[in-house]
Amino acid sequence: MKPTTQFVLFLFIFCFWANLTLAQEKVWERLILPNQTDIVFGGKKLYFLEDTEGKLRISDILKADRQAQFERYDQDIFTHKATRSVFWFKINAQNLSGEKAWIAFNTTFLWYIDYYTLQGTDYQLNTQTGTLRPAHSKAIPTQFFWFPIHSDSLVQTVYFRVETFRPVEIPIEIGTSAALYENQRMNDFLVAGFVGLVLVMFVYNFFILLITKDKIYFWYIIYLIAMLFQTTYVNNYPLFSHEKLTEWTNLYIFVWGQQSVTLIIIFTTYFLDFPKIAPKSKYLTFPLIFILSGLIPLLNLTGWVHYTSLSPLIQVLMLVTAFSLLFLALYLWLVKKQRKARFYTFAWTSLLATMVIYFMVIKGILPYNILTRNSTFFGAGIEIVIFAIALADRINQMRSEKNQAQAQTIQLVKEQNIILEKKVSERTAKLNQTNEELNLTVTTVAKQRDDILSSINYALRIQNAIIPKEQELQKSLDCFVFFRPRDIVSGDFYWFAHKENIKILVVADCTGHGVSGAFMTMIGNNILNQIVYDQEIHQPDRILNLISPLLEKTLLHSEGKVKDGMDISIISIENQNLADFENLQGLKINYAGAMNPLYYVENQIFTEIKADKIPIGGGGKVDFLYRKHEIMIKNLMGFENPQSLVLYLCSDGFQDQFGGEHNRKFMVSRFKELLFGVSEKPMAKQKQILEAKFDEWKGAQKQTDDVLVVGIRV
Repeated sequence: MKPTTQFVLFLFIFCFWANLTLAQEKVWERLILPNQTDIVFGGKKLYFLEDTEGKLRISDILKADRQAQFERYDQDIFTHKATRSVFWFKINAQNLSGEKAWIAFNTTFLWYIDYYTLQGTDYQLNTQTGTLRPAHSKAIPTQFFWFPIHSDSLVQTVYFRVETFRPVEIPIEIGTSAALYENQRMNDFLVAGFVGLVLVMFVYNFFILLITKDKIYFWYIIYLIAMLFQTTYVNNYPLFSHEKLTEWTNLYIFVWGQQSVTLIIIFTTYFLDFPKIAPKSKYLTFPLIFILSGLIPLLNLTGWVHYTSLSPLIQVLMLVTAFSLLFLALYLWLVKKQRKARFYTFAWTSLLATMVIYFMVIKGILPYNILTRNSTFFGAGIEIVIFAIALADRINQMRSEKNQAQAQTIQLVKEQNIILEKKVSERTAKLNQTNEELNLTVTTVAKQRDDILSSINYALRIQNAIIPKEQELQKSLDCFVFFRPRDIVSGDFYWFAHKENIKILVVADCTGHGVSGAFMTMIGNNILNQIVYDQEIHQPDRILNLISPLLEKTLLHSEGKVKDGMDISIISIENQNLADFENLQGLKINYAGAMNPLYYVENQIFTEIKADKIPIGGGGKVDFLYRKHEIMIKNLMGFENPQSLVLYLCSDGFQDQFGGEHNRKFMVSRFKELLFGVSEKPMAKQKQILEAKFDEWKGAQKQTDDVLVVGIRV
């Protein structure tokens, strides 16, 4: 072989060997920060490795075979669909700024991040942070994740272990803290402007809701709140920072995140009036609402479907919802000629367009900057403003329709007036005739009313003549009478007889009140006169035992069984020593009662003698014998300060009166306390207190029954 040929062959073998050696070693691109003011994107100089089982450690990653598996990413923003895999990132950074710099992951959706740096000769864990880790784990207190790199100019190789079940979207930047803060400040201004716009729209539409009471504004306000939280959250600016709440919102985003979509469906249904204009739309909207608000959150909460499997399903549903609503709006605008559908189409299209821009930025089709990255803020803001304009136009349109309807109504009224005037003239004659007949009827009714009132007033005069006056009673007894009929005449009455050394007092409550009760009082008065004066029977029990058969005899002509009766309490005060009438020891007091008890106060002791629970008449037992009760008077003269005996007879009208704060009965217990409380006072004062208490309790209520209370001091 010739020397020339040998040289060429040697040169060929050497070059082949050199190329083979170089091919086995990767040339790692560096992420260089040239100065203090620049911010450099790191997506295209990022190397990643997908750990599908999530079991690799940093020691495994540093091995040659694993290093060879790292792939270089070719876009500014690293994106990946939702997966259970763990991602390892490798970055070769060189800081030429002369100051401490940071690698920034500008996202809030990474659950766990482990940052490894070279410390001495080995790689050690530098920082553990992430959305689901405590906020203090961050190196810098921002909503994003910043990781420090040295200020020297040497090339530094760092590793990141990232785990999240969410779709991955990581804008990676390197810069000094001043540069990164300045960039973040611009984002903060944009977010603040969006939040301010939403709050202004909220207040404006809230006041319209209060004025119009239109439920469309209620749903729009709820939708505004949902859009505020949803849009800021999607754009890495969550409005809540509590650790437990942050953890819950990330793990169960499908529980709350889909509600904004549900609300836009409900708002659209009311705004475009689907039930009236497009009734068949319910076959689309109702299933979407059920799936988005019920089924998807249930699957997320229970874990029946894994988080990563729900993400593609949600994306499909979001696309179906978005374009279905858009097509329905276009149909109503172009086919049904609905004015409000035009506004809705513009608003919905603006939001969808900015979502497409955001998607193109993520995929690297459009450049990444503050405007393109936050395009959804602009889309949501435009949508909110257009909806507000549409709702305002809705009010104007409703006002125009109202004016048109009023004009039509006025014209119709004019036409109807002509017809009505003719009918009115025809009916006026009939009305005049009817009025004359009515006037005659009114006159007749008024005369009948006057006759009835005259009869009742005459009955009152008769009753007043029968019932003794309080002044007459006070000539024989130290007493008071609180007597207040419910109507003009009363069903309650009292009767008194004074024969030689015996005083008899009767308090009765007859069946009914008004005219019917008044008739019974006259019958009862007559029967008492027969028993006491004609038959000269003075014992209370014997009087009661004779009243019932006499009442039956008096009312014998009534059809059927007699239902009328009365409740009576009777006392007799007998002076056994005519020469010493004022000495209490010479008095004998007997009581008998049918339904109505006797109360008395002796030496500051309140006592109740219960009546027999059988009324007089009214279908009760005719052969029943009422009992006599004798009041044993203590030797009051033996006390240092002897006091008189006070007795009270009453009907049930006072205690049954409704009134007070809760409109209830006065009740027996309260009535007893009242009597005991006034027992020491003079009899006239007692009556004043009872009347005042009754009026206070009754207030504006109607009087329930006749009221009769008689108090006697002996």
